[in-house]
Amino acid sequence: MENKLQQFLQLKFGQMAPEQLAGLLNKWNIIKTLKKDDVILHKHPEDEALYFIEKGSVKVCTEKDETEFIFTFGYANTCIFNMPAFMSGKSSGIYIQAIKQTTLWGIRRHDFLQELQKNESLNTFWNRNTENILLELVERETDLLTNAPTERYNRLLQRHPALFQHIPKKHIAAYLNMSPETLSRLSKS
Repeated sequence: MENKLQQFLQLKFGQMAPEQLAGLLNKWNIIKTLKKDDVILHKHPEDEALYFIEKGSVKVCTEKDETEFIFTFGYANTCIFNMPAFMSGKSSGIYIQAIKQTTLWGIRRHDFLQELQKNESLNTFWNRNTENILLELVERETDLLTNAPTERYNRLLQRHPALFQHIPKKHIAAYLNMSPETLSRLSKS
């Protein structure tokens, strides 16, 4: 697997010196294999990590009154994390759940933050990526509050077409705050 992770890191940080890349790669030392429906719920901030998904897919969600709310998804060759816990260093009610069997490689928050301080290209990438995540969150919130289901579906399809190849429709429907039947009807038109 290190090969896929190494390829991902080289693609994202091609300008990184080989010794820096090797040092970063060595810190991705958490390996998790999740069965469908397994959950990663960190109760201690020191356990929080950024994960690279080698294979499989996950959802990042929370629950209230037995209703699940999905924030985002991750699938093969992408990274995923519990953003509030990772950014604040405090536990949150958000968890990561496997949608199907998934293999993850992780780097602990503390180790990643140390790498950010040492590596300018990693820090630049992280800042740009964090800005993009925040912009997407605002766009999604705007979609949910102001747009009809058709517009929400079309915008997601435009922004993340690969999502529809990796994530079951019932989860996408929940993410878009619509019924699976509505999503099914929209995807056929």
